Amino acid sequence: MKHLLHILAFTFAAFVAASCEYEIGEVDESSKHQLIINALMTAQGQDNYVELHLTGTTKTTLVRNAQVKIFINGSLAEEATSDTCIYKIKSLFASGDKVRIEASDGQHSASAETTVPETVTVVSVDSADVRFGNENYTRYFIKIKDPSSLKETKYYRLSVVREQHKVNGAYYHDNELYYVSYSTDIDNKYSYYSDIALSEGMSKKSKDYENMDAIELVEEVKNVFGLFRSSYFSNGEYTLNIDLKEWWGHDVKGDAEDIHFKIRSIPESEYYYLQAVSVFQNYEEGVMLTPAPIVPSNVKGGTGIFSVSAMAETTISRGKKLEIGDKIW
Repeated sequence: MKHLLHILAFTFAAFVAASCEYEIGEVDESSKHQLIINALMTAQGQDNYVELHLTGTTKTTLVRNAQVKIFINGSLAEEATSDTCIYKIKSLFASGDKVRIEASDGQHSASAETTVPETVTVVSVDSADVRFGNENYTRYFIKIKDPSSLKETKYYRLSVVREQHKVNGAYYHDNELYYVSYSTDIDNKYSYYSDIALSEGMSKKSKDYENMDAIELVEEVKNVFGLFRSSYFSNGEYTLNIDLKEWWGHDVKGDAEDIHFKIRSIPESEYYYLQAVSVFQNYEEGVMLTPAPIVPSNVKGGTGIFSVSAMAETTISRGKKLEIGDKIW
């Protein structure tokens, strides 16, 4: 979460907007500084933070020792301060809660409101082995259900965390394991090209530079945040199709892997904000048909993003870790 907050803060060093409806464009040197609120929080999350900055032309300024107030359904739930620009939020939220933030450093103030969406239900997870070229993958079919999507378009964000546990050392005595040590690697990569919802709106760049008709004038924008909408749901249900590259450790005794699929229901404002950040990361000044992206905001009196998502998580475990007392044979 902290890493994502830093990415979002960097975005506003060059581009800001006052709201989802009104565009500011690039920051004027002579304009009044605005307070930037960056907070993508998760209902029931233990690691929720708000990061505060002031706008600038080439860089943002950290805001320390400010006052941050959190309101839930109109009642003050928490007041936070910090000697850094990162303010930890301890409040817990539930689907349907109307959450408001008010932030002030004494000279600048800003506020924002959001409603926590309904949490999706993970109905099932199936898998199949697939092969691309010389590489093996496992394709996971994650079926989710969200009845609220029957009434209006809903927005989501997928993330994958692969915890790969590798045996560093194992010692046996009299055919029995008495010591084992592990190292754990974290991998967040997955391929979504086989999924229509996750690859929505993607333009694929051609490598055939000899054929001018094959060259795309629009740069490819990758779905780095795993965003998708309920537009492709049927009767409130949808099956995600994602591919994970096979981990070589699956063939080694004692090596194991835990794969966490996290599906966040997010407010519309977060969806379009992260979509704009994705475009910004791909932005190249001076290239034809790539105008400077405008980053939307739901913050009043300042800029940035304030959002609370509702997360569903399911875990698939592969392989079996060694345990003390295991036999060699």
